[in-house]
Amino acid sequence: MERPGDDAALESEFRRIGTSAYEAFRYLSNLNAPHESPIPAGAPVSVSFDLPKTLQVFRSLPDRAGVQAFIDRFVKEFAPRRPGPPKDDSGAPGA
Repeated sequence: MERPGDDAALESEFRRIGTSAYEAFRYLSNLNAPHESPIPAGAPVSVSFDLPKTLQVFRSLPDRAGVQAFIDRFVKEFAPRRPGPPKDDSGAPGA
C-alpha cells in the first residue's frame, strides 16, 4: 500500500544518488529482459517493486553513488536466491 509522500521520497533518493527513477528503472528493465529489444530512452517503462525495501537500498548508498551503484545493490537485494543442487545424504553407493 502506497503511503503519502512515498513518490516524493523515492524521487528525492534518486536525485541524491545522481540519477532519475526513469533511467534506473529503464536500465533494470533492459537488464531483466536481455533477449528482448532494449527500451530506448523516452519509451514508457512499467515496473513493480517493494517500495520500503527499495528505500532501504537507497539508504545504504552514499550521495552521488550513481545509477550503477543503485543497480548493483538493487539486483543483489532482489535477485532470486536459487538453492544449489539437491544433496543426496543417503550415503548409498553411486548416490
